[in-house]
Amino acid sequence: MSLARIKRIAAAVEAAGRAVIADPTKPELREQLFHALADVVAPSFTPAGEQPAEITSLTRQARVWAQIVQERVLFARRFAGTAAGRAVSDSAGLAYNIGELLGVLDSIRRTTNTDD
Repeated sequence: MSLARIKRIAAAVEAAGRAVIADPTKPELREQLFHALADVVAPSFTPAGEQPAEITSLTRQARVWAQIVQERVLFARRFAGTAAGRAVSDSAGLAYNIGELLGVLDSIRRTTNTDD
């Protein structure tokens, strides 16, 4: 995948992630984030060609954090209306996981900007 496409995907996920952090109780925002993460968890979310090892490592980290966030969203969807679903939907844990993912995506963007 081209670095430009990786940066576009990262920007979309960052926007969706920030929206969920701002209002984690809205299921529609979590669903938008879930769908935006599909490109990150895909095996194709790796830099094409010869790229620094740092970029490859960061894209792997992003995939792991994206999978964690997707699982939390799935759990919230599955248990919507229950105490467990409410706890995962608006918990600090979800915001933490999204924040970690956003940090990795920011690192990808900064690293690729220096390579442009």
